[in-house]
Amino acid sequence: MIWILTILTMLLPLGMFGLIGRQAKRLEALGDHGALGMGTVTARTKNFTDYEYKVGGATYTWNVAAEKADYSVGTTFPILYLPEDPSLTRPDVERAHATREATESRRFAWKAAFVVFYFFGSFVVITALQLQRFHTNGDAEFTDPEAPKRRLRGALFVLSPLLFGIVAAHFNDARGRGESTVPVFIGAVLVVAIVGGTYAFLFRNGATEVQPRSTRLLKWAIPAIVIVTVLRFILETVAAR
Repeated sequence: MIWILTILTMLLPLGMFGLIGRQAKRLEALGDHGALGMGTVTARTKNFTDYEYKVGGATYTWNVAAEKADYSVGTTFPILYLPEDPSLTRPDVERAHATREATESRRFAWKAAFVVFYFFGSFVVITALQLQRFHTNGDAEFTDPEAPKRRLRGALFVLSPLLFGIVAAHFNDARGRGESTVPVFIGAVLVVAIVGGTYAFLFRNGATEVQPRSTRLLKWAIPAIVIVTVLRFILETVAAR
């Protein structure tokens, strides 16, 4: 398990960084020598605008956030596309915007790669610590009623910086957009309350009840997650229409 997690810890961030870096290079090329074209809106929802355009007799399609192409269906508007790869396009004729997006993509690549590295690296550390406890304590690690608590506390300690980092990122994003940070704060409080409540529920009657309690918890938690996801999809679909 440690070897598998170690490989994932190294390869996934590198792969993510490589893919985002490739896209950044394409955006830099678009900003450097992007060609002008004309796109036609084919569909429009509350959140997205779909448009198509032709280059060399071939038809290409793309979709963007509605605010970036605020046009009604059938409207024709100027676009920018990459001559050597016409599938890359932006509904904006300002090449400087593509260059700026490339810079932002490179910054995001570092952040995303670090998050993935930390996430899988955390499990490497957690697994190594658990193995060390097993080697040190022997059978006591399985029979000691406090052992499951120690393992869970260790996992929460290792993963908590990732949670706080995500909250901080949302907080800074809300401030950058001029939006209220209250929803971010409420969300963080709810997450902490859910994690703390789950911990208290599992260990309320001792470690011997952890397994049956977690089984009962999953029986209603998984269906609840599925129901919430389906309802959210339905509400977003209805709102988009």
